[in-house]
Amino acid sequence: MTSFLQNHSFRLAVSTMLCMVTIALFSHNVLADDSTLLAADAYKDPHGFFQIYPPKGWRIKAFPKDPRGKVKFTAPGVKGVSLLVIGMSTEMKNVKQIVASTKQGHNNLKRKYKQFKPFSSYEIIQWDALPAVKGHFEIPNRFKQESYELLYGKQYYNSSYVAPPAVFEKYRAQVMLSIQSLEPVFKKRSANEARAHLAASKLRIARLNIQVGRSDMALEAIREGLALDPTNTELLKLKKSLLKN
Repeated sequence: MTSFLQNHSFRLAVSTMLCMVTIALFSHNVLADDSTLLAADAYKDPHGFFQIYPPKGWRIKAFPKDPRGKVKFTAPGVKGVSLLVIGMSTEMKNVKQIVASTKQGHNNLKRKYKQFKPFSSYEIIQWDALPAVKGHFEIPNRFKQESYELLYGKQYYNSSYVAPPAVFEKYRAQVMLSIQSLEPVFKKRSANEARAHLAASKLRIARLNIQVGRSDMALEAIREGLALDPTNTELLKLKKSLLKN
């Protein structure tokens, strides 16, 4: 996940790596013309987890209140096409734990969109010589999601592309170039920072469970989050709201 705006030999090395994992992410012709597909300047995560070259011309939405590294790029002039990138400290230690997290996320989405008969899959691949999880989630005739998750040391990264089925392939090559350009920033995190990042994830999980009508699971996520960060105002507010109902 190193910058694609490098010399020709580096691009060939990346192409070789992609062949090794037997995934045709994009063609050589796209690689040869990547300067027209990526922004000239890298987006640098203000929390210091990564930098990435956005798809050229896409809008950038930052999340300054989120303690994790998080940014969303959205395609102009088309609805529902986006790339979400997250970097954070984590207690996960191996790809099996990523798989468990991926399965939980897919199951939550399946419950949420049950009426639309969604389906999902995942596979373990190699990325930068590290095991990673490639995930797929789809609601027929509504949207497709393709994600890539991996660990660099004690840091977790998730890049997730979402688009309506009719335009999914149209933007995929451009999005994949952007994902490939992501560079993790290695830095030591304090125990307090790690707890804050994990609490933010628990908050996200709690909100998701509320959306699918699972208040019990939401409360459990809130309790876990408050065990990590007892003064987290968003978690406390959400807990108060749930218990009131």
